[in-house]
Amino acid sequence: MDVPTKDPMGRMFGDGVNTFRVRVRPKITAQQDWAWQPGGPWWSPSQQGFHAANARRRLSQWLPNKGTINTLVTQGGEILRDRARDMVRNNPHAASAADSYVGNLIGTGIRPSSLIPDPELRSAVNKLWAQWACECDVDGQVDFYGMQELVARCLFEAGECFIRYRPRSIEDGLTVPLQLLVLESDMLDYSYNLLAPNGNLIMNGVEFDASHRRVAYHFWPYHPGQIIITPLRDFRFRVRIPAEEILHVFKPRRPGDVRGVPLVSSALVKLFLLDQYDDAELDRKKVAAMFAGFEDSAARGDADPECGTRAVSERRRRAARSAVACGGGGPGRR
Repeated sequence: MDVPTKDPMGRMFGDGVNTFRVRVRPKITAQQDWAWQPGGPWWSPSQQGFHAANARRRLSQWLPNKGTINTLVTQGGEILRDRARDMVRNNPHAASAADSYVGNLIGTGIRPSSLIPDPELRSAVNKLWAQWACECDVDGQVDFYGMQELVARCLFEAGECFIRYRPRSIEDGLTVPLQLLVLESDMLDYSYNLLAPNGNLIMNGVEFDASHRRVAYHFWPYHPGQIIITPLRDFRFRVRIPAEEILHVFKPRRPGDVRGVPLVSSALVKLFLLDQYDDAELDRKKVAAMFAGFEDSAARGDADPECGTRAVSERRRRAARSAVACGGGGPGRR
């Protein structure tokens, strides 16, 4: 825009006013606002107020994804979960971190305590709870507190897990006709995104109604990674489970988050590179330990006087060749 200013040399130009062009932001309309957006004629990356928003020099290659958390999970959630599990299985640092997380979060188990004033009724409720805690697992492998540890480990490795309520009949002989089934994250497909026939939105395998309430989960009938004897056509169909029967355990990281991501996600790349560095360093030390050499009296010059200097030199050359053949590589070589 043109801004009139006083010219100290105005008398040389007659009217004492000089018109020049300066780069200031005028009061613009909505149609002109594009000029101040990235890529516009008035936008300059070097003049960002935040250093992290600078797009020059070393930050020019930092171009983060702008997708929502659900879009990012759809694109890379499966490989991220698989790599996190592989790291915990094979990396001692990640395995130790998982054990520490589970121990700090659960310990010996989160135990409820009844606050009923009547001591006899309170004792009966506590006894009933203790009996049910031992038989709540559908698989019959752990008790209620062992299931808590299992859920905490799933949070660290996969970022989530699902618990399905399984009502039982009185004929089953359980103290309370209810059991719990822990389902891994693999049972719900990240890539299952569509508009259901009833008009609801299915995002990452979770069905939402018009009010954005969770109404159902669409699980695989079997674990996708399980080797079973069953027709492959069974994996083309999903089982719709009402949301009232499912407890989805995960830690939301952004508003609108539908699925969880492994808690160790941000450290996976560093752990992978550190693991490669440790392997390379161990291999280097292993190869260095294979170098060997020896010396004898001939190499030190303690030769027989009758042999003369020529014999001593020949013995030294043979000793040097022997050291090279044994892997020493000679002095100064690696």
